[in-house]
Amino acid sequence: FLDPESVKNIETMYDPNGEVQTLDRDADSDLLMFGVYIYNNIGIAFQMFGGGALFGIGALLPLLFNSFYFGAVSAHIVNIGYQDPFFSFVITHGSFELMAIVIAGAAGCKLGVSLLLPGPYARSYALKHAGKQVLPLIVGAFVMLVIAAFLEAFWSPRDLPSTFKYIAGAGCWSFVIYRLYRG
Repeated sequence: FLDPESVKNIETMYDPNGEVQTLDRDADSDLLMFGVYIYNNIGIAFQMFGGGALFGIGALLPLLFNSFYFGAVSAHIVNIGYQDPFFSFVITHGSFELMAIVIAGAAGCKLGVSLLLPGPYARSYALKHAGKQVLPLIVGAFVMLVIAAFLEAFWSPRDLPSTFKYIAGAGCWSFVIYRLYRG
């Protein structure tokens, strides 16, 4: 599922004794990575949202692909014993990032459903009405992605005890789940 070059890059990134894990990043690098993460996350969310408007299929295919990709990466990381650097890096920001991408896809699918099943309305009116309904979801997903990028750039790479990162990650996941439950 993964090409050999990608596997090598992933192994290099999460090798507990490798340069990436032992090298301290400076503030300029953190700020640069914040921009990279914003660009990447917004791009994925936009793909999910826009793809959902294509009758839902355009959101479901990237969601499935990314799920398989993340699953393959996670399985490989666990198999080679690099799970602590990997999971301690992704647990905190992943709560906001992953849920925001799912929300963006769901918002896009809402638009796609309005085109497929407009009910008694013209498709243009149904799309406009659905657009108004999903606007809060898109704004919320954007805010979540900014939070995720901030955490990924400034918190996740810090050399802190893994237990501390897992506790913070559990707190973030609890917060996100609670907010989703509360609406």
